Amino acid sequence: MLVAPPFVYALLLLAAPLSMVVAFSFWTQDYLVLDKSVTFANYREAWTDPLYREPMLRSLRISVVVTVTTALLAFPIAYFVSFHVGRHKALWLFLITIPF
Repeated sequence: MLVAPPFVYALLLLAAPLSMVVAFSFWTQDYLVLDKSVTFANYREAWTDPLYREPMLRSLRISVVVTVTTALLAFPIAYFVSFHVGRHKALWLFLITIPF
């Protein structure tokens, strides 16, 4: 019973809009008419047109670099805080999470 309200909240405010975006991505639009037949035309255009493809590939490259850099920096810091910081562990965790 305690999990039900946050679960419903997550479904209504997170899963429902995401599912709508996914559904709209498979439909096509001709000005004011929405064709609800399932098609991959939007995805085909996104990956073949350089106007869309280049920013997507650039975003993918940036996200991979940021993910790898974060993982490479986070593991040594977590190891240091876990095993070498004694009394001031809470202060270290507070200082690490301030930028977020």
